[in-house]
Amino acid sequence: MTFEEIKTIVEEHFNVNLKIKSRKKHFVEARYIYFKLCMDYADKKTLAAIGKSLNKDHATVLHGIRTVSDWMLYDMSLLNHYEELHKLLMSVAKTKNKNESLYISLAKKIDKMNFTIKELEQKVKEYESVN
Repeated sequence: MTFEEIKTIVEEHFNVNLKIKSRKKHFVEARYIYFKLCMDYADKKTLAAIGKSLNKDHATVLHGIRTVSDWMLYDMSLLNHYEELHKLLMSVAKTKNKNESLYISLAKKIDKMNFTIKELEQKVKEYESVN
């Protein structure tokens, strides 16, 4: 896929223009997800080429990919946006493997573990208050 195809899909999904220089959260998240999707689906996968598509340098792209990967471990809303776009791009790219990515699978497992930990903490508090 070309950068322009990915850019159009991400811009429509987030209702933003990725080339606008803004530090607002909505724009930053959309740009970072765009960088990550370009690494997954674009024909050219170099950091410099991805950055050039939005007038950014390779370091910005690298920072964005690393940052959004960390954010998605804790922000299920952001992960859901990525997952929707990931599935859409798989269908557009006519990828045969329709399984969710390993990253999405791990993030969901971590979210379930965090939920279980919170439940256990609550049970411990209840037990301690009884005794």
